[in-house]
Amino acid sequence: MASIGIVGDIADVQTTTKSGIVIMGGGADVSAAFQWMIARSGGGDVVIIRATGTDAYNAYVKGLGTVNSVETLKIDSRKLANEDGVAKIIRDAEMLFIAGGDQSDYTGYWKGTKVMEAINYLLTEKKKKSTCGRNQCRSSHS
Repeated sequence: MASIGIVGDIADVQTTTKSGIVIMGGGADVSAAFQWMIARSGGGDVVIIRATGTDAYNAYVKGLGTVNSVETLKIDSRKLANEDGVAKIIRDAEMLFIAGGDQSDYTGYWKGTKVMEAINYLLTEKKKKSTCGRNQCRSSHS
């Protein structure tokens, strides 16, 4: 499983949310940006996705405001990126944060997978908040 840690309630909640996108990176985390996203999430479930690293964002985000849970998914293979359970966790999120890292990892692991479909679902259908961390969100048109 891709989950490397969760804090808070493991039961899914559905909250009233407001859409929004934050693009930040290249430096220190901005607590005010996370607080803005948390407010827009309605206190729902926060999902952090990354290809490398730890669950260090869990306690940080949980400490910035009231949320039901914060879970980090380490998706470091196409196999994990195509798991139904991983995609469901993302789809159920009220707030999504893509942690920093090498964009080529994200492209290689996630492009054309259920993870990418779940992210697109949040952006286009569920219209929840999504953010991109440290130098993320570079798009390619193919």
